[in-house]
Amino acid sequence: MRDGVLKVGCYTPRMPVISRWNVLTKLLVLVAVLVSAPAAVGSATAQDDGESGAPPPEPCVDADDQFEENDTPATGAWTKLPFAAEGLLACEGDDDWFLITAPAGVKVDIAAAFAHEGGDIDLSLFLDPFVAPAATSTSVTDDEAISLVATDSGIHYLLVDLVDDPDGAGNTYDLNVDIGCPPAVETGGAFRDGLLEPLPIPDAGVGPVSVVNCIEIDDPGTVENLNVGLEATHTWVGDLAMTLEHVDTGTAVTLMDRPGEPAVQFGCDSDDIEAEFSDESAVPVEDACNATAPALSGVLRPDGALAAFDGESIAGVWRLQITDIEPRDVGSLDAWYISSGVETPTPTPSPTATPEPDGLIGDVDCNGVVNSIDAAVLLQYVAQILGSLPCPENADVNEDGDLDAIDATLILQFTAGLLSQLPP
Repeated sequence: MRDGVLKVGCYTPRMPVISRWNVLTKLLVLVAVLVSAPAAVGSATAQDDGESGAPPPEPCVDADDQFEENDTPATGAWTKLPFAAEGLLACEGDDDWFLITAPAGVKVDIAAAFAHEGGDIDLSLFLDPFVAPAATSTSVTDDEAISLVATDSGIHYLLVDLVDDPDGAGNTYDLNVDIGCPPAVETGGAFRDGLLEPLPIPDAGVGPVSVVNCIEIDDPGTVENLNVGLEATHTWVGDLAMTLEHVDTGTAVTLMDRPGEPAVQFGCDSDDIEAEFSDESAVPVEDACNATAPALSGVLRPDGALAAFDGESIAGVWRLQITDIEPRDVGSLDAWYISSGVETPTPTPSPTATPEPDGLIGDVDCNGVVNSIDAAVLLQYVAQILGSLPCPENADVNEDGDLDAIDATLILQFTAGLLSQLPP
């Protein structure tokens, strides 16, 4: 190389001269070494009856899992979500730390599966490893789990701690970490996001970049006329596309796809969104672009028909995806909600027992028939020949509060056909 120019030529290396006697001598030495070498560690020979010459490695003494040395918050193992690892080793006095990144407002779900009889494992989740944990799971049974809505964006520190080791061999566990959807906040008939701070919408850079936020709704109703409200801070809203998906059913609808484009190159160049998407609007979102912020406002008709959700249960996970397609402009999702004329299903009435009919007036002997025998029994009672009646509640025919001969007379008149019915 000279002055930046590489000179290419031919080069033939010199080879040392090796005699046949030198080669033969070296081969003999190599054979002698191989013959005299001891058997490899762990291999069986006829002399050791198949037993290894070295003891197997002891857990927590000679063996570690693949994430060691993750013994402190500073050396914690990063988790790429969703994170799943099996057969990890927890040792008493040797903490396992894992680092989880999560944006504010999402639900962090952590589960450690293990057999308690092998040693008690506890979980602690910290926002700051030098202060009290934000959540713990410290039962004395198999498995531990933590579910926490992140209040701050950033690193969360997970400590997996073996607090009891009955045989000194440690305990193995499987660890799963994922981000879930926080429960929707229901206010004013709308199901709102759980965002505790604006969710950044990253710049597209060299290609489209998406950000996702979701809510989980626990409601028995059925979707009817769904609307979507959204607030976002973003320069040049023509860079953005948005999709709403009902994860439980797989139904997805495009709310907008670069409004103003291709009629205007690169789409609407104004900033920010404060709008509601509704099928009933006469204003297509593709045609909306206010000269001053917010660029998209009022009630707008989405690109796709929200009627696609009609008839589905509103319960489950709803996911909003925002994609930045062009570079140089950034922003954030500030708030969003879905509202629906939720049609609450009519509850199936519980079967009710058929009420027992009131006693048959005049049926003094309780045989289900009113006849002259009832009158005779009543007269015997009035004359104190009988001390009680089988059905005294049926004997006061005229409902005057007294059991007397008048009641017996009315029964006889009814039996003879002189009365069409008994009072009342």
